[in-house]
Amino acid sequence: MNGKMIWMEYLRAIACIMVVIIHVASEFILKGDGGINWSFANFFDSLARVCVPIFFMISGYLFFITRKVSQKNYIKVVTALLFYSSIAIIIKLVLSLYSPALADKLPLHYNFLAEPSIYHLWYFYPLIIIYLISNLVKVREINFLQGLSVVTLLFTFFNPKLNDLLEISINYKFTNYFFIEGEIFYFVLYAVLGGCFYNLKNLNINYARISFFLYLIFSILIAVFTNSSKSNNSFLFYEYTGILVFFASLCFFSSFYLCQTILKPSRLVSLISRHSLAIYGIHAFVVSGLSVLTKFYKYPFVIAFPIVIIMVLLCSLCVSVLIKKVDT
Repeated sequence: MNGKMIWMEYLRAIACIMVVIIHVASEFILKGDGGINWSFANFFDSLARVCVPIFFMISGYLFFITRKVSQKNYIKVVTALLFYSSIAIIIKLVLSLYSPALADKLPLHYNFLAEPSIYHLWYFYPLIIIYLISNLVKVREINFLQGLSVVTLLFTFFNPKLNDLLEISINYKFTNYFFIEGEIFYFVLYAVLGGCFYNLKNLNINYARISFFLYLIFSILIAVFTNSSKSNNSFLFYEYTGILVFFASLCFFSSFYLCQTILKPSRLVSLISRHSLAIYGIHAFVVSGLSVLTKFYKYPFVIAFPIVIIMVLLCSLCVSVLIKKVDT
């Protein structure tokens, strides 16, 4: 197994765990009683905000260079979307017949073309678009610093989320005719940024440490700004297209890419990485079920949070292994 695959396995596995962290933490944030539980949940949610951008950057690194998205890749993503949407629709139908009150509590929808059948499946929609765009965009010949500069400029000066940051930090409203609306544009930028790393050859462990430290700083800023605006029930700084999330994602991706020469293979990391797509697809059903049945968000965060995380990961991993066995 080569170094590149190892660093990517680590990123994919950690991003997968972070997705679970976000959705468990959000139960404490949205349904909990506030106080110290909310503060802990906000902190861990902010640390994990890089998860989906990391997935997009991995796709960009793989497909925005020379490798083409194969028919198998398209089938895998579309099949996953249809499969997990079908599970959500079936659960919704069954609960509507036998327990309408419980069905109303779960965030499930019938028409997956109009909106995701369950909230977390939104990720598959822009991923399909990124796959399509990868046939048109290749960044192999672009110098890393040049690519990084262009993407950073587009993600900051041209990003309407710049207003959110300026208003809450210095109470200034910035008017810019060049603002580019639309989340998909910024998700594609993440993929382009991931592809730019192909030309970063100066792998330095000290730079990796600095990058990880900066990731922590930007994540803490996300938590601080979210805390300062919680009275308005505003979660603008959690958004994946936000500027702080962008810089945190860039630094987190960089830290693993730069230290790829020292990362060692791990069976656990490899296992989670291999099953990351299925874990992503299944985990939200487990989180929603546990939330309704146990109301874990009412218990002390330091006890309930790690227990629920482990339960969700184990259940999702077991289902993933079962699906793969049936599929083969």
